[in-house]
Amino acid sequence: MPTANYKILGQAQLGTAATTIYTCGTANTGGAVVSTLLLANTAGSALSYTLHASQNGTVTAGSTCFASAVAVAANDTVGLTLGITLAANDVLSGRANVANQITAMAFGSEIRN
Repeated sequence: MPTANYKILGQAQLGTAATTIYTCGTANTGGAVVSTLLLANTAGSALSYTLHASQNGTVTAGSTCFASAVAVAANDTVGLTLGITLAANDVLSGRANVANQITAMAFGSEIRN
């Protein structure tokens, strides 16, 4: 019987290149569901982020992007309710226009058969 393990799936400070927030492990044969993503801008000026959900970690500029250059006000946090499903080896990643100023935290569940 499948079991769901609810947890913080991943945390990362976004760089200017694709930064992995969470990789669905191979032990999670039932996959994972990213239910919520928080993005905190710790800088004193507005910044932007871009997010990707990709199969086997392959980030393709247009086809894996689900949020592109979205602005976050200075010292503000954005909460996204998502429901993104990932299979084993799939990756949730992001980048920002300035490195190490936006912190991403993914919450959800890993499903094990």
